[in-house]
Amino acid sequence: MEEKLRRWKQQKQESTRGKKDTRPGSGATAAPSGVKRKLAAGPTRASESKSVELKSKIPPAQKHPRVSGRPLTTKAAAIMKPRLAAEDSCNKPPTSAPVVQREIRGCSSMDKENRAVNPPNQQVQEPFTIVEKVLGKELELHKLEVAEKILQVSKELETPQNDHLQEREPLGVVEKISTDKKKEFQLVGEEKLVDKEPKILNNLIRGGPSPTVELRPELLAKDLVGVAIGFEKKRRLSTAFSIFKRAYHLLPNASVKLAERLARLQREYPAVVDHVPSQKFVTAIYMQKVLERDLMSVLNDGSKNDLMNVHSIGDKRAELVLGKRPFHQLEDLQQVPGITVNVLAKLYEHHTNWENHR
Repeated sequence: MEEKLRRWKQQKQESTRGKKDTRPGSGATAAPSGVKRKLAAGPTRASESKSVELKSKIPPAQKHPRVSGRPLTTKAAAIMKPRLAAEDSCNKPPTSAPVVQREIRGCSSMDKENRAVNPPNQQVQEPFTIVEKVLGKELELHKLEVAEKILQVSKELETPQNDHLQEREPLGVVEKISTDKKKEFQLVGEEKLVDKEPKILNNLIRGGPSPTVELRPELLAKDLVGVAIGFEKKRRLSTAFSIFKRAYHLLPNASVKLAERLARLQREYPAVVDHVPSQKFVTAIYMQKVLERDLMSVLNDGSKNDLMNVHSIGDKRAELVLGKRPFHQLEDLQQVPGITVNVLAKLYEHHTNWENHR
């Protein structure tokens, strides 16, 4: 720019001198093209004084710092990308953003001048070095402050402020679900049985007795006597004695015939007294306990015909049951092939409902 301005001023001065010299009596000669040229004698004193005055009036040109001729706009954009990304991620306060924008606007205006004046081979100091370092330190400090705040909040959450929170019991530990199929099954005899089946069976058979309609004591006692006579005919005397005992307990007036029957059974089979449940239970629960014992007695001591009369046990299963005796609990009946959890649950539910034995 300085060079252009200086050349423009010189051309203007020469043009003004040429006009003055072309006037008559100035001592200039006309060129072939019609323009009078100055003689070789040199400038006059008047022209020299005027040129000095003009030069004194013009202020000296300011020297601009030499900047690299490389395009700075691309470099500024490359610097701005990591800064803006860091500001977005760390929620940097907006005070530093205008500083970066002013630097970029200044550099873009200088870039236009440098392209016209400076040669491209010159390397100068980049104006972004100091700003980049300062912003990097600010970002690091801001990240440290955020990390300290997070640690402080986490410590406050871990240490409760109230005393009653510290007295709270610890949370229960969740058991891991086993994916090992070898532990899930166990061999019993010739069949594979699921280890969880006894628990499922307990939930099925321990859910309570079947709902029954409580009749008047006289009618209920009469029905129970009929069931007890049926068990007595099958020579299951312990079960018959317990049911007779319940019917005698329900009657409002003592029955002489029923008392004589109880005395005779007790005299002939003294062990039947040991298996009578408490009379404090309601009739449904009382009969359930009596028939549970009767079912185990049939499974361990009954004949093949007795086993075939049990619900869900036919000829083939009766033969298999005879080969798997003795059974210490009802769940052991699963050792018999073909008797699953559902079959055993139905068998139990049917046999312990006293109304099915009428």
